[in-house]
Amino acid sequence: IKSSLEQAFKDYEDFGYCFSFGDWQKEVNAVATAIMHPTEGLLTFNCGAPSFVLSCTKIEEDIAPRLLHMKYNIESSL
Repeated sequence: IKSSLEQAFKDYEDFGYCFSFGDWQKEVNAVATAIMHPTEGLLTFNCGAPSFVLSCTKIEEDIAPRLLHMKYNIESSL
């Protein structure tokens, strides 16, 4: 668990989001990001689905960039 958390922190630092490719449940892939809202605190945004629906490639090339774009839009409106 420790090494997975360390990798997630590194991914978040490097990319602005972190992944779970079968870590939580074997057949589930996910990506997540977060913002610190000035009054509401930590807000997290994620997308996850069974791996046959949401492949690693789909997350990395499509979902993660879109999630980051949404995050930046929200941050810029705060």
